[in-house]
Amino acid sequence: MVYELHTLAAPAALGTGGKLLGSLGAGSVAIALLVYLIFGVKGKGDAKIKSWRKAFGIAFLFASACVSAGQMWTIVPDVGGTTGGALADGLTGAGLGDVKIAGIALICTVLIMVIPMKPAGGAWAGVLMSGLFTAAGAIWALPPTLLTNILSSLINRLG
Repeated sequence: MVYELHTLAAPAALGTGGKLLGSLGAGSVAIALLVYLIFGVKGKGDAKIKSWRKAFGIAFLFASACVSAGQMWTIVPDVGGTTGGALADGLTGAGLGDVKIAGIALICTVLIMVIPMKPAGGAWAGVLMSGLFTAAGAIWALPPTLLTNILSSLINRLG
């Protein structure tokens, strides 16, 4: 018996360096997710986002894409960290004991679980929580850090 091995593969597109999505970039991914989030929450076209949980997830991913993109995009997740730090300082100064930013992350997580939200609220919460979790550090930083690393790796490999 004679066996022959054949490999089927699509040729690399010209100028893409063999990447599946061509020359994509993290900034492009951030913009695409932002557009989807804006129009999805507004309910335009087929992109309508009906669940706050879906909006939260897309917004969390958007914030991770912003970290991957760098430059001016880092402002987006920084808002969550800055807001969390200000809340921690304010609550500590109000005589409510020693409130740290990880405590604010815990409080906000509980609030998200108990307060009914619309998709727009879920979108805002996703962006803020990504930055807040990163600023809180320790185990809180694991989800946004892993998501950012996975997203950066995919962008580098696919586009």
